[in-house]
Amino acid sequence: MSLDRGMRLKQNGRYEYRFKYHDKMYSVSGKSQTECRDRRDDLIEELKKKEKQAEEQARAEADRKRRGLTKDGEDYRCEDYLDQWLENQIHLKSATVRTYRKMLNRVCSQKIGRPAVTFGDIRLGDLQAQTIRDLQRSLRKEDLQTRTINDELSLLKKALTDAVNECMIERNPCNAVRRLPREEVQVRETIHRALTAPEIELFMKTAEEKKSPYCNLYTVLLYTGLRIGEASALTLWDFGEKDIVINKTVTRTETGYKVARQTKTEAGKRRVPISPAVREAVEKQKDQNVKLYGKCRTDLPLFLMPRGGIIRGDRVNEDIRRICSAAKIQYFSVHAFRATFTSKCVAAGVDVKNLMEILGHVDVQMTMGLYAHADDMQKREQLLAVNFR
Repeated sequence: MSLDRGMRLKQNGRYEYRFKYHDKMYSVSGKSQTECRDRRDDLIEELKKKEKQAEEQARAEADRKRRGLTKDGEDYRCEDYLDQWLENQIHLKSATVRTYRKMLNRVCSQKIGRPAVTFGDIRLGDLQAQTIRDLQRSLRKEDLQTRTINDELSLLKKALTDAVNECMIERNPCNAVRRLPREEVQVRETIHRALTAPEIELFMKTAEEKKSPYCNLYTVLLYTGLRIGEASALTLWDFGEKDIVINKTVTRTETGYKVARQTKTEAGKRRVPISPAVREAVEKQKDQNVKLYGKCRTDLPLFLMPRGGIIRGDRVNEDIRRICSAAKIQYFSVHAFRATFTSKCVAAGVDVKNLMEILGHVDVQMTMGLYAHADDMQKREQLLAVNFR
């Protein structure tokens, strides 16, 4: 039997296969030539993987140097790294960056361990799963909702995942830490709940009695399901004969609020049908603007603050709280109008796909999962309507 080149039969009856790979000699052994060839192929595959890993590490190191991260990644203070990481998220909207910065600042300011040390001062290389658990306990002491704590740790996990990908640390310590179980009642059952018909009637009646400056806005929100930022950005030009064109929203900036020529998501750009109630509310608002400001400009938002200026959601919620108190209704936020609109549409049999597009959602699951509330009366009526005979 002929032997392959580099193959030899040893005195113990086993075969040895010597071969060259990238100018370096390697050796494998086996009971047969076929086993030696298989082991050679496996070894070459393993060597290729190591080469690829080395190339990726070299690219990551070059990228760190290009961005000014010349120190060993493990020596970075957590706060320094998180600041650098956030600056590199150039694809995020400015409002999102501000939210992330607030969350990370709270994380970095936590005192953990014994003796206590600020989380932001800990080196990346010293982070362990227990460090993250200590951070979790520290955040719980601040009387934060479990959802807020989970969101902040999820953001930290995302940032540390990038640190792993950039070969700054070997593993992500957040992976071993479980999310906190939800303890609070979900907001969709409280302030974001779908309103009942008596609640709507009493609220709108009280709003008119208390001469709320946002009565017409409430009607538009209730009959369209618009987000408060989208409704606050509407001008008369956006109201057509049959539809409302939604292509902008109010966003918060470093200096205040402005109308941005974009929506919350790409799916947010849409057309919403106009009902007679909405048409009537628009006409009333036009008359109200003439009384307040002397005219109703078509290039400015239709709905404004009582003294002018872009409407802010927190100010609207203050007005809702005042009206609920007077009407002796459990408080709800402005977002409840959107939940109410959706639930009423589902109960009326509106096609879910069409409803998803009207609301500006990315998928149907979001529409049904977040907003489609069914009250006990609806569930009872639907069940009793089923015929089992």
